[in-house]
Amino acid sequence: MKQTDFAKTLTQYLTDFLPGQRNVSPNTIKSYRDTFKQYLMFMQAEQQIRPERISLASLTVLSIKDFLHWLETSKMWVSALGTSGWLPFIAFSGMLRLRIQKFCLKAKRFLASHLRRDNNKRYHIYL
Repeated sequence: MKQTDFAKTLTQYLTDFLPGQRNVSPNTIKSYRDTFKQYLMFMQAEQQIRPERISLASLTVLSIKDFLHWLETSKMWVSALGTSGWLPFIAFSGMLRLRIQKFCLKAKRFLASHLRRDNNKRYHIYL
């Protein structure tokens, strides 16, 4: 089965981004991993989306809020009310923002290199 964008990105997040670029402790990585495991369980139990079918598009603010509420009510996880429940998702979205910025910069450079200039006019690319 083909790996979804969410599965691929989450794997890179836990194995490359957190330890390599953010230099977080192994305990933090385990904690974030466990949070995402719980999120996958929630998506299957409450949203009827199997883990192998979850995409980045299904990771919304509403789904995360519902997840934290689900943790609080069904799993008795009190810290879901505080900011600690949001931290794995905030860091994950930070990695996604960096990737999008890098992609946009590459696209801008590519487009700029492939435009023709006429009469010494400069073409500007706005992304």
